[in-house]
Amino acid sequence: MRREQTSSMKCSQTWAKTTGEAMEGGRKQETAMCRLRVGHTWLTQSYLLKNEEQPFCYACDSLYTVRHILIECPDFQDTRRKYFSVTDLYRLFREVNPSRIAGYLKDLGVYGKI
Repeated sequence: MRREQTSSMKCSQTWAKTTGEAMEGGRKQETAMCRLRVGHTWLTQSYLLKNEEQPFCYACDSLYTVRHILIECPDFQDTRRKYFSVTDLYRLFREVNPSRIAGYLKDLGVYGKI
């Protein structure tokens, strides 16, 4: 438990250092952003614990990864444009407010599965 708290705190401190502001969405949003940054979310990694095959996107038949959901999936393109226009994860996490990313994921209906 201590390690998770330290990791979450480090992630939010990193956000504050790079942007000069604290995350406004609370602990749940901080945790979600940290999970997205490292690429380990329940949505994309739970198959490992369940001993199942890696999930894939039905719309474009690609592996379901954080990068795919946030940047690549053409099926999510219109929704993505409402929230941000960056085309790589590095810029997404450096330039886009976490509340915008959270809003995008909520709009897709996957925020609770992060």
